[in-house]
Amino acid sequence: MDQVAEIKRRLNIIDLVQEYVPIKKVGTNWKARCPFHQEKTPSFMVSEDKQIWHCFGCNEGGDMFRFLQKIEGLEFPEALRILAAKAHVTLSRWDPKMHTQRTRLLEVLTEAARWYHETLLSAPEAVRARAYARERGMTRETVEDFYLGYAKETRQTLSQHMLTKRFSVQDLIDAGLLVKNDHGETYDRFRGRLIFTLYDLQGEVVGFAGRLLTQRTDLAKYVNSPETPVYHKSRFVYHLHRAKHEIRAKDAVIVMEGYMDVITAYQAGIKNVVASSGTALTREQIHLLGRYTKNIFFAFDTDAAGKEATKRAVIPALAADMRARVVLTRGGKDPDEAIRKDRDAFLHAVESAPAFMDYFCDTLASTYDPSTVDGKKQYAQEILSLLVHLPDMVEQQHYLQALAERVHVDERILYEKFIHFAARANTVAGSTPQTSSVIPSAQISAQSQLLRTPNVLLERLFACIFAFPKTFPFIIDHLDPEWMRVGVFQELYKRLIIYYTHHQDVQWKQIVDNVLTPEDTERFSRMIVESQELLLQDERVIMLEIEQIIARLHRNYILEQLTSLKQDIAAAEQRRETQKLSELTHLLRDYTQKLHQLS
Repeated sequence: MDQVAEIKRRLNIIDLVQEYVPIKKVGTNWKARCPFHQEKTPSFMVSEDKQIWHCFGCNEGGDMFRFLQKIEGLEFPEALRILAAKAHVTLSRWDPKMHTQRTRLLEVLTEAARWYHETLLSAPEAVRARAYARERGMTRETVEDFYLGYAKETRQTLSQHMLTKRFSVQDLIDAGLLVKNDHGETYDRFRGRLIFTLYDLQGEVVGFAGRLLTQRTDLAKYVNSPETPVYHKSRFVYHLHRAKHEIRAKDAVIVMEGYMDVITAYQAGIKNVVASSGTALTREQIHLLGRYTKNIFFAFDTDAAGKEATKRAVIPALAADMRARVVLTRGGKDPDEAIRKDRDAFLHAVESAPAFMDYFCDTLASTYDPSTVDGKKQYAQEILSLLVHLPDMVEQQHYLQALAERVHVDERILYEKFIHFAARANTVAGSTPQTSSVIPSAQISAQSQLLRTPNVLLERLFACIFAFPKTFPFIIDHLDPEWMRVGVFQELYKRLIIYYTHHQDVQWKQIVDNVLTPEDTERFSRMIVESQELLLQDERVIMLEIEQIIARLHRNYILEQLTSLKQDIAAAEQRRETQKLSELTHLLRDYTQKLHQLS
């Protein structure tokens, strides 16, 4: 038995969930209010028998590892370590050397943070830093909450202190606190700076950022910790360790640029705030935020650089299927200044924040004049370059129509330009914008229905299979895999067929042990939980429902083939391909006859 399976054998998912939310047994399952979204009626279901969970409100689900990952914002290895400790399972692949190195670095950084903080609070050399904190409106409590510090201007003050604590020079270099030049000389990385302490998601000190307190132009305004085994800038989000629970509770995150923006907001009682640390958000950072919410509000600086940073940040957010909005701060050049001037006005700006496309449509209209030929061209190019990143075809269609109206250009012409931009985006970014999904508005509703209906039907079908595996031989005889137009379901169905063909039997435990992968358990958690409810029904009723689902899938498949054939016939007529036209017409008659037989 592998270690993951052994952990699952020793632990009960009910005990884990109860650590976070009150849970009540209802029938064979357990029910609670979902910890991942706000709801009045409990829709969070846990199957003790199958050791999985699913929320029918937000459609999230998985096993105990996925639950811990999501609620604590962890990667799988971290969740594995925590649950292994709970289950008293020794992880054979755990490298004690790596553990020792990480522990040592965290000890070094924790002591450095303590020393910086004590220096800011009491050292005579930090008088200017304390004055700066007061000027920025920070209270003593805020300084302590954020564990702000001060690095003295001398070259080796920190390193001398750390050596007295029995840390080595190499420890300090590895932690990014000490710099070694080409001559082999070492000096403190942070000197004469206000220190912002950086924490990982578990609240461990992993690095620092130092802000210059003088007007010297020969030095960088900010100096940051370098990449280390415990600090990776592209995967780090400032203040997320403290804000994550508030973000989940409010189902929204406000992303700012600077450390001071976040500190001022938090001090003013706005606690679902994080900072990108003055850089464009990376995919990894967006992924981290996406663990807690899909609603992201960008509150960057109001200058041209801030607007450009907003534009860059939006693209990875859209790729992660986040709902992005832009906060229009007034009364200050950045959120820090705006909040200090009028907190309520800033909160109103958050509440009324426009969707990012609406924001850019309005902003760019003031940059380019859509009433002129050049203005139309530039405006359309800017909007189309953003439009390709929208993941939803209805949104794409909406803004494409709005663009056509705004610049008074035929929508079909803009659509051709859109295809060009989408192809270029695919080539440059290696992404997959929804280029083929932008279709004339009259077809959108039908297209969406065609795409969604199979998912609902197939989820129900597999729930029936999981609840009543004895129905599977009948399903094999009557359901062609081709009728499943959704790849993940088709693949699972084929695996079940292969397993049944070899063993001539299929039971739930066999499905779990031999057919379902861990990814399947997470992906299909809704169906698995639903199958528990079906156990209470009569098998004859389930069989009748299965027959109806198969007939519906068959009908959908034929309708799809008819649509495709009609398009092929139109193309053949246009090219005057007589032989092909005859073959296609014959096929059309066959499928039409099959459709009548099903009616």
